[in-house]
Amino acid sequence: MINLEKLEPCPYVTKVEPSNQIFDELGKNTYNYLDVISELIDNSIAARKQDVILEKQAH
Repeated sequence: MINLEKLEPCPYVTKVEPSNQIFDELGKNTYNYLDVISELIDNSIAARKQDVILEKQAH
């Protein structure tokens, strides 16, 4: 589980404006709950700042 209290505010703002086709595309998937969570994590890692090294934190 992610402890949101330990997160620091991000100094960067990313604005994403969806295309009008988003609802058509969303209707074409067959994701289950685990697939959705996996995609969110994968997309977040892929969108990170490239010069920042990700580190595993101890629990």
